[in-house]
Amino acid sequence: MYFSKVTVANALELSTLLADFKNRDSYIIHQLLWQLFPGYTKSWTQQPSKAKEQLQRPFLYREETNSQGFPEFYVLSEHPPEAKGTPFNCQTKHYEPRLSAGDRLAFKLRVNPVTSSRDEQGIRKRHDVLMDAKRKVDPEGLSPERLKEAKKLAAEHAAQAWISSPERLADWGVQLDSQPEIESYTQHRLARKKALEGERKNEQGRPIRYSSVDYQGLLTVTDPERFLQALYKGVGKSKGFGCGMWLVRRV
Repeated sequence: MYFSKVTVANALELSTLLADFKNRDSYIIHQLLWQLFPGYTKSWTQQPSKAKEQLQRPFLYREETNSQGFPEFYVLSEHPPEAKGTPFNCQTKHYEPRLSAGDRLAFKLRVNPVTSSRDEQGIRKRHDVLMDAKRKVDPEGLSPERLKEAKKLAAEHAAQAWISSPERLADWGVQLDSQPEIESYTQHRLARKKALEGERKNEQGRPIRYSSVDYQGLLTVTDPERFLQALYKGVGKSKGFGCGMWLVRRV
């Protein structure tokens, strides 16, 4: 695996791209990053949506903002990115963590918390955990300000419950040293009628809505092999929109 820090190559190209970045249109950002992997865009696009969920994604990414307010990206990929012919610079290194049970790591994780359940017809549907929690808040007797605060608290509790699930942590091969901090919670709305390269088509043309939560905290590795898979494949949904990638360092 390869870990890369990706920045925009020069101010002129940056000024052209910033309008799109400021709109937070994850489709545009993802398409731009696909330019770094020219040999994989077509083969990934041709895969059925269900098959994509089972396959290793060619890359994961996380968007950040540097001290000058410019966008930059951390990218984890199977193959090194190719910056030639793209508007990016890449600083790339091999990524082969050596982990043992009991290792303590500081982590940051941006994730889209979802669960799934079957409806009355037996069809499995996904539910955005945070949006679902906010919808279930009873507004009776609450002022607009109190209702807003109640929904915020419900979303925070749902976010903590999601990442603290014993089954989920066991699947990732870790345990949390303490309740992680929620750095931010964002609701996204993508209005494009169809996805760009690398993402499935939204056939109904409806806006795509999803939530992302930024966690940071401390964890202890309990199963190194499972955690390596979680690092390499990412966790949760909406990986094509910049979710699911771990940033870790040893304590």
